[in-house]
This record gives sequence, C-alpha cells and structure tokens, in this order.
Amino acid sequence: MYEIEQKLVQVTDAIRAAGLCPLTRDNATTLARLGDELSDLLENAAELSAAH
Repeated sequence: MYEIEQKLVQVTDAIRAAGLCPLTRDNATTLARLGDELSDLLENAAELSAAH
C-alpha cells in the first residue's frame, strides 16, 4: 500500500506541475496520460483496501 501512496503523490505532483504550464498538445497528452495513471492507481488502492 505504501508504494501506491508514493506513486499517487508522484502522479498528483506531476499533474500539478503540468497544469501550471501553458496548454500545448504535448502538455495535454501528458495530462491525459497522468489522469489515466491516477485513475488506475486509485482503482488499485480501492481494491487493496477492500481486500483488507
């Protein structure tokens, strides 16, 4: 669970940093990828939490 928490912090920090940059095609792609990654992490965390 600790690894997921660490990764959540990394991803949310990356989203925050990308959100502060001007919106470009590359930045939009990065934000979309990070959003997908965040969704996956939250799903994994929910599954782990339900299992315990």
